[in-house]
Amino acid sequence: MCEGSNNLISSITPFRKDLRVKARVVRLWSLPSNCYKNSPPSNRIEMILCDSQARLLYICRYIGELAI
Repeated sequence: MCEGSNNLISSITPFRKDLRVKARVVRLWSLPSNCYKNSPPSNRIEMILCDSQARLLYICRYIGELAI
């Protein structure tokens, strides 16, 4: 588990395994499973996060993949 202080969004890399980011949710929405024609059903949630230095991050996850 990640110990210590919070990290900034700019410190996120594919090589970091554990991070703790303190951010505010700027926008949060979900897409219905029938959003596009001929697309497989999905339960997807999307969000935009903002950290203390006003850096933004876009996240798209399937609801089953979210870990809280």
